[in-house]
Amino acid sequence: MFRVVLGFVAAALCFPAGVLVYAMCIGEWRWGPLFASLAAVYTVPLTILVAAPLFLLFRRHASFLVCVGAGIAVGLIGVLLEALLGSYGYAVAMAWKFAAVGAVSASVFYFVAVFRNRFVGAPQAAT
Repeated sequence: MFRVVLGFVAAALCFPAGVLVYAMCIGEWRWGPLFASLAAVYTVPLTILVAAPLFLLFRRHASFLVCVGAGIAVGLIGVLLEALLGSYGYAVAMAWKFAAVGAVSASVFYFVAVFRNRFVGAPQAAT
């Protein structure tokens, strides 16, 4: 269970951490934490409210492709929320980036929480 919780934390914070590192690398020392916190405004609630229940629902079917597909779906839910908040044109233009962030976050989650975890995924046949 610790690996699953750690996987959700890593998945929720990998994109804001990447934004912070990128902002620091290009010299935006003052604005980097702001950009990272704005990225976390989307990733953390989507992880808690959408990705965690999806994982609990499909935990026995957790494979790499299922996790990535769920991550893309969560990213597209973020696009839907962005469109509902009023910036429809921005949401449509950035849909593929939201989906890519979801896929990368789901990949991080898979390798931290699911990969070689005997308590998650399909039951293994006895050998």
